[in-house]
Amino acid sequence: RMAQEYSIASIRKEDEIKMMWKTRAVPLIEQLKNLQDVHILCGDYKMKLARQNYFMSRQDKVIDNLISQLSRQELLQIMLKCEYKVHVKSLDLLQDILAHVSLLGKT
Repeated sequence: RMAQEYSIASIRKEDEIKMMWKTRAVPLIEQLKNLQDVHILCGDYKMKLARQNYFMSRQDKVIDNLISQLSRQELLQIMLKCEYKVHVKSLDLLQDILAHVSLLGKT
């Protein structure tokens, strides 16, 4: 009788295991099979974030330097235009003086 009860209990457990296998394990295996092709990104994200912040700060410094160089170049261009105007006025004045001197020499 004890062996018979043990046999019945073992059959019930086997049925439970089969049912559990069909209802839980098989769908889980299907999901895992589908996830097998998914590439998982791994790494130290804090390090990646720190590296990104470092490069962005360096990039900001480069941008600031480029802006200051551009402003200096524009200032230099303005100064050169002003100096050019002075040279043109000086040339006009010299040409007028030469013309006046040549008129004085002819008389």
